Amino acid sequence: EPLARTVLVLATPGMPRSITRPKKSPHRVKQKVAKPKSQKIAKPNAFDHSVLDYDASQTQFANFKKLGLLADVNTIGAARSTITGFKPRNLGQPCADPTPDGYEHPLEGEVCEKRYVHRMVPEGEQKVLRALLAKHGDFGLTAMARDMKVNTLQHTEAHLRRRIAKMQAEDAAEAAAEALATEEAARRNESAAAAAGGAQLT
Repeated sequence: EPLARTVLVLATPGMPRSITRPKKSPHRVKQKVAKPKSQKIAKPNAFDHSVLDYDASQTQFANFKKLGLLADVNTIGAARSTITGFKPRNLGQPCADPTPDGYEHPLEGEVCEKRYVHRMVPEGEQKVLRALLAKHGDFGLTAMARDMKVNTLQHTEAHLRRRIAKMQAEDAAEAAAEALATEEAARRNESAAAAAGGAQLT
């Protein structure tokens, strides 16, 4: 019986790989992918959530008259002779009749109340300001501005004056609030003790 022989074929590391591209099959058909159509986004209308109705089919001044607006914003500065190329359409005439005294326009009821945002002095800036105050005192603003070791951001004398005044005002307000809270707590304790004493006597 012939002996089965195993032949090992070793790839030579110096031989380059074949760079010929495989031939494309002639039976492959390209499929066209339909691109999604872009959707038009409607422009937001400021009167969508308002009690007022703005009719886009009418003219601007007709809407102004219906809404009760007295002046056209495009006529601002029309009386100045220095403006060139400006032609106001309404010539400064009122769009609607003047309203009686005490009349409140619907837009006034829709305007939110003004909110004041109080920004506190950050904790990191407070550390720098307190270090400058401890080193130079309350009246050494010029020395604070020239102190490059502590005042690393090189704040000016005017800036340091404003920030120190704001920090001291915040400290005073915080101390007053703490004192008021302490007084209220003491009053509650006194009233509770008086009520407990009255209950024991009865």
